[in-house]
Amino acid sequence: MRCALRINEVQVIETQKQGCTRDALHPVAGGSKLCPHQCSCHGASELVDCRSRGFTHIPHSIPHGTWLLDLSGNKLSEFLSRIGLKLSHNTLEHLETKSLEDLESLERLDLSHNHIRVIEVGAFRGLTILRHLNLAWNQLTVLQGGLLSMQQGLGVLLLGHNNISKIEVEALAPLQTLTILNLEANQLRSLKFKIFLNLKTPSTHLQMSENPWTCDCDLHRVFSKILRVRHLHVDDYVNITCHSPLLLAGASLGLMHSQLCIAETATVLIITGTVMVTVVAAMVMAERKRKKKRMNLENQ
Repeated sequence: MRCALRINEVQVIETQKQGCTRDALHPVAGGSKLCPHQCSCHGASELVDCRSRGFTHIPHSIPHGTWLLDLSGNKLSEFLSRIGLKLSHNTLEHLETKSLEDLESLERLDLSHNHIRVIEVGAFRGLTILRHLNLAWNQLTVLQGGLLSMQQGLGVLLLGHNNISKIEVEALAPLQTLTILNLEANQLRSLKFKIFLNLKTPSTHLQMSENPWTCDCDLHRVFSKILRVRHLHVDDYVNITCHSPLLLAGASLGLMHSQLCIAETATVLIITGTVMVTVVAAMVMAERKRKKKRMNLENQ
C-alpha cells in the first residue's frame, strides 16, 4: 500500500508503509474526465498512477488536490516547477535554480536513475524541510559547496553510483541532522578530513566503499581521524579496498591501514639519512680543503 503526505496540490513521493487508513485510496472508474490519458486514477483521483507510460512531458489534466502523482519509469527530460515529482528512471540531465521553487512543503525527493550531470546552486533553496534526498545512479561529478545550504534538516542523502570525484570542503557543513550519507561507487580517490570536521551532527553513518581509493599515508590519516570522531561511523569500512598503487590493488584499507605510513616513514628516513651523509661528507671535504690550504700557506 502506498501512503504519502499531501504537499501543496500535488504529492510526488511514493513511500511504502503498512497500516495507511485513508478511505480515499480505492480505485475509481478509469474513465474519469479528471484522469490524465493513459494514467490510472484512484480515490476520486487523489492517487494518479502514470508509471512507465512512455511520457516525455508532464501529462495534462492532473486533478486538483492530487495526493500522489507517480511518474517514475518514463522518459521525462524536464518537469514543471509548479509540480514536485518522483522522477526515478527518467532522462533528466539538468536541475535549474527554479526547477523546484514551488515545493516548500516537500520532505522526500527521489531523482535517482536519471542522467543528471548538473545541479545549479540554488536548485534546492526552497526545500527547507527536505528530509530525504535520493540522487543515486546519476552522473554527478562534484558535490559543490552551497548546494545544500538550506537543508539543515536533511536526514538522508543518497549519492551512490555517480561519478563524484570531488567534495568541496563546505558542501556538508549546513547538514545538522544528517544520519546517512551514501557515497559508494563513485570516483573518489582521496578525501579531506575537514569535509567531515564541518559536519556537526549527533550521529552520521557514512558508506564509501566501491571507490577507486589511492591508498597512501594521507588517506590513512584521514580515515584514522574519521574513525576517532564519536559521531561519525563508516559502516562499510571493512569493504573499502585500494585501487592504487598497483601493488596494493584489491587490498583492504583496514588491513593495510597501519602499514601505509610505515613505508612512507621508511622512505623519509632513508632520504633524511642520505641527506645527512651527503652533508657530513661535504663538511669533511671542506675541512680537508681548509687544512690543505693552511698547510700550503705555512710551507710558503
